[in-house]
Amino acid sequence: MKEDKNMSTLIAGIDIGGSNNDVCAVSDTGEVIAAHQRFAHTRPGSEELAGWLVEQVTQGEFDRLQIAGESTGLHWFHLFWHLQHTAEFDDLDVELYLVNAHAVAKFKPSLGEQEKTDVKDAYAIAEWLRFRQRPHHQLYLDARFLPLQRLTRHRFHLMHNLAREKVYARQVALYLKMSTYQPQQPFSDPFAKSGWWVLLAHATLDEIAQRNLDELTADLRLASDNHLPDPRATAEQLQQLAQIAYPLPPGLAEAVNLMLAQLQAHITFLQQQLVTLDQQIEALAQTLPGYAHLASIPGIGPVYAAGLLAEIQDVQRFMTDHLGRPRPLHQGQAALAKFAGLWWPRHESSDFKADNRRLAKTGNRYLRYYLVEAANSVRLKLPDYRAFYQRKSREAVRYHHRRALVLTARKLARLVFSLLLNDRPYQLRGGDPAT
Repeated sequence: MKEDKNMSTLIAGIDIGGSNNDVCAVSDTGEVIAAHQRFAHTRPGSEELAGWLVEQVTQGEFDRLQIAGESTGLHWFHLFWHLQHTAEFDDLDVELYLVNAHAVAKFKPSLGEQEKTDVKDAYAIAEWLRFRQRPHHQLYLDARFLPLQRLTRHRFHLMHNLAREKVYARQVALYLKMSTYQPQQPFSDPFAKSGWWVLLAHATLDEIAQRNLDELTADLRLASDNHLPDPRATAEQLQQLAQIAYPLPPGLAEAVNLMLAQLQAHITFLQQQLVTLDQQIEALAQTLPGYAHLASIPGIGPVYAAGLLAEIQDVQRFMTDHLGRPRPLHQGQAALAKFAGLWWPRHESSDFKADNRRLAKTGNRYLRYYLVEAANSVRLKLPDYRAFYQRKSREAVRYHHRRALVLTARKLARLVFSLLLNDRPYQLRGGDPAT
């Protein structure tokens, strides 16, 4: 909707708490319409809140209602879902906004010395929205994407738990058991089945070092399901590493073995949960518009495509600015990248321009995660992305992989935006769709 300067607006700031929602309503000229009103953070309380807001709009003869709340955890979800679908607002022009709590915290000092109370917090949220006029994106909860979004975000949570457990296992339990047990030696994956078997089936390093080589080779072949390229060479290396590794102090071996057993069980459990979750994510994503286009990009499998789609949803929302004016194509894709936090704020003053610009700390961390993970996979499949990544890696002074990968993700964001906006699958150079 295009901005009309003659429209009068009632702005409601809501400080969302565990039990209550505190509301402050101000006009777009800064007049405080209602300094404070408290409602229970329940369904009846939200119905009462909606009715009260309608009364304020009607009595003040406002043309539009803007509602803002802080995006703290998921406390906002039930309230905003109800407000979005309440029949009380059917005849009103209502806009919903989620506000970053850090943005409000930085804005508060501009209001002068303030006490930290729910009343003042609600007023600060309302004033933040008034000074911003309209943030870039209204909140709209699309029921089609909500199940997929919750599952892809849950997957993000599980992946981070899995990575954390693996780091802990490698740095603590695996290292204590065999100080020479490292990636690429003796196994390419230290968490392979055969690796777990070696460490769990032998109570001490002496047992590994003194095993009959033929028996150890046969057991490794069985434990790896015949996936080891050269089991005998692996067995020989294992015994060599066991001979030069630090022995454990008396009494510690049993504790370390217990740690290893529990870590192996937890890591295996998380991996199994991810397999089940990925199947459900793919089944949900296939029913949504745009999924097939993203999945057509070489290197982007079902899960990455679903993760991207769950956060982007309708790409058309990036094609208008905060005043409702249409954006040109390049600004639309830049808005998507900024939404993901893949942008580098400029630092300029007079004739000074900073050469070293840091990646923004704001943005949708889930979309950024799936873009970066997808970019790491795409660069292995598409020559132009591989060349781009390599060039940016060479240009970097430090953090070569990290910087090159983030820049590749920024490049991928343009492709994702284009495919969704034009409603078409990825095409290889020459015009043939990717297979």
